[in-house]
Amino acid sequence: MRKNVAPTSDMLSAVGSAATIAAETPTKRKVEPKDADIKINNSNDYQLAARTILSKPLYEYLASGTDDEQTISENEAAFKSWYLRPRVMRPVGSVSTTTTLFGQRLSMPVFISPAGVHALCDEEGECASARACGRVGTLFGLSQHVTRSIEQVAKATQGNT
Repeated sequence: MRKNVAPTSDMLSAVGSAATIAAETPTKRKVEPKDADIKINNSNDYQLAARTILSKPLYEYLASGTDDEQTISENEAAFKSWYLRPRVMRPVGSVSTTTTLFGQRLSMPVFISPAGVHALCDEEGECASARACGRVGTLFGLSQHVTRSIEQVAKATQGNT
């Protein structure tokens, strides 16, 4: 992985602004049937899956950080400090992932935090991400580096996130 990869002209329009993503630029390769065989067992598997599915320039841009990538390093260290303790022979009939955050009931303790330029991955950009959050009942945070207006995103969710 290259560090500090900036969006290139094949990812962004000639203007170079994240708000003017060139929709006709292929940023993903066609997903093949063999891609359905990708197994996700841990957080690193998401990186492997992305590397398989995304074009090389897009993957490198999304996988890199800014400056010295300190946040990436700290996030990786934080995740490595947590362990899942398997509990066997326990009743699972009443297990729930629901929680409440900022007064909002969520279906799971996961949400999409603010991140820019979603249109690099999906032509509908942040609208598609916000709609997905609404469908599963969790929160979506809108970045200041968006490819769709706040009004477009709000309209796309129809109040479901």
